[in-house]
Amino acid sequence: MPRSTRCGIQGFECTQPRLPGSLEVVACSLHFSVHEVGVTADHECVGVVRALREKRFGRIVNFAAVGAEATLGEPQMAAYSAAKAGVVAFSKALALEEARCGITVNVVSPGLLRDETGNKDAKAADEMLGDRVPVGHAGRSADVVRAVLFFVTPAAEFVTGQVLEVAGGARQ
Repeated sequence: MPRSTRCGIQGFECTQPRLPGSLEVVACSLHFSVHEVGVTADHECVGVVRALREKRFGRIVNFAAVGAEATLGEPQMAAYSAAKAGVVAFSKALALEEARCGITVNVVSPGLLRDETGNKDAKAADEMLGDRVPVGHAGRSADVVRAVLFFVTPAAEFVTGQVLEVAGGARQ
């Protein structure tokens, strides 16, 4: 039975009846997701980049998702996949534009992360996730933090326009 389906970003909603997983839902979600990423990225980065240009130094680290660089996508996640691929493309272009101003722009793409709440359902889910990751376990938030810290240290001053997948070898 058709029903109205909420698009996944910040309260945008399709008001016409849609079947779950239908092309119409995907198109609506894709439009609003990509629009939200573009508007947010442009709006947030313009002010930040201006300030960093004045200092002639800066580090920008954006977040995507594992597989976004290769635009692999996932079934039922067209909008999300397109939005994350857009983050990668935006970051790589911005890295080239701002490199001579001493600004680096990189992307961290986390994979499956364990739920660190400690409840028993989270532990069971972590065990199941580990079967999907070549290293045998889901990542931790600290793994992502270390990747971000690398990009903002002096050790990464010559690294720009790169995507670091923090995914334990998983490709998607």
